[in-house]
Amino acid sequence: MSHPRKLLLSIAGLMALLVALFPMLPSGAVSVPPPTMSFALDGNFGSSTGGATLTPVANCPQASGTPCNSSTGWGSDLEGDYWTWRSTASVGGGLRLTSSAPVGSTYTMAIKFSFSSVSQSATGYSKIIDYVNRTTDDGFYFQNGKLKFYPGGTTSASTYAANRVLD
Repeated sequence: MSHPRKLLLSIAGLMALLVALFPMLPSGAVSVPPPTMSFALDGNFGSSTGGATLTPVANCPQASGTPCNSSTGWGSDLEGDYWTWRSTASVGGGLRLTSSAPVGSTYTMAIKFSFSSVSQSATGYSKIIDYVNRTTDDGFYFQNGKLKFYPGGTTSASTYAANRVLD
């Protein structure tokens, strides 16, 4: 079964993906450092800050358990520019981040996305972000219309409809 997904970006320059490292700050101090990595996804996968790349995973079919994209493309809608993919693999597809910059244990990520279907798999779990290079199931998921950090994390109180842009 094919599952379309979109990463979206507003034309006004909002970032579709932002990874910033935050140093430990004294109590009460408010300081936001510039992003270490920033991707606009406005027709290319380049980082505006350099030192990192986004690469689409391989085309389907691949060995069982290997992410792959059966189709990919760029588009634009009322939410802005986006990159979309479909995957026939049970483990999905998407993009892989490679960085020469160190990513510490504390960081921030901002992402906009939508799913074309509320239930993407037999279990209802669809991984949005994998933090550990597919070595565990730990990650950020869309499960039957709700957002969930797994394992043991919180689940969103709201249920989100298919094709709703979340950011």
